[in-house]
Amino acid sequence: ELYQSLIYTFLHFQYNGWFLFIVIGLFFRFLEIHVPAVNSTYIWYFYWLFTLAFIPATALSLLGMSFSSHLLFFAIFAAYFLVSYGQPLLKKPLLILFCLLVLIWPISFMSIYQKENTRISASQWIHSNIPPGSKLAIEHWDDALPIFGGENYTQLILPLYEPDTQVKWDGIHAQLKESDYIIIASNRLYTPLQKLTNCKALPQEYCYPLTNAYYNKLFAGKLGFRKVAEFTNPPTIPLLNITIDDQKADESFTVYDHPKIQIFKKI
Repeated sequence: ELYQSLIYTFLHFQYNGWFLFIVIGLFFRFLEIHVPAVNSTYIWYFYWLFTLAFIPATALSLLGMSFSSHLLFFAIFAAYFLVSYGQPLLKKPLLILFCLLVLIWPISFMSIYQKENTRISASQWIHSNIPPGSKLAIEHWDDALPIFGGENYTQLILPLYEPDTQVKWDGIHAQLKESDYIIIASNRLYTPLQKLTNCKALPQEYCYPLTNAYYNKLFAGKLGFRKVAEFTNPPTIPLLNITIDDQKADESFTVYDHPKIQIFKKI
């Protein structure tokens, strides 16, 4: 677990650490040169607060690990810090309001880690509701579900990223005739592919009108399959219990830790 988490932490440093620090640093330097009215003291405060915030943020890479009771020490330390240094903030209601507004999104997003991962929920549902030996059509370039016990089923891989040729669709139609279920493990394919339909502006190999029609029929229940299960875990605003629909965001924002999973059964 530690080995895998360290790899994930390294990737976070590469993309969310060093790169972001460089970009923000260049932006602040631009402000200092071209906008003299900007107070460099506030820039200095922001940059150091951002640096300090980055340290606990790396803990996101460790969420998949099995934690021990020793982490209670850090929780006690955090509570002591809030009690010792948090009281002056109570005298500044506008600052408190600003902090609350800033924290709404990260706290709402963190709520997805308080619930079971949708891949696990979907895998458990598959084993409870789909008979062993069934044929499951899954999409290539995406996670194969179920994530455990897959040997109990026959998985047919749909090559939907391949160019929209007749050969491709002859093969997919043959696979769909054999399939008992279609499992879409995330929006990794259908979100981008349904946008690539303007064949006048796109190269032929990157235009997917037939794939778009396939998804439209599938989601409308006109493909001979009906949806029997869906698993989602959107960010939720605490206390208000209001969910935030982030499915329209870039697919890479949701597919890794809270993908929307859909399961269709042949009618």
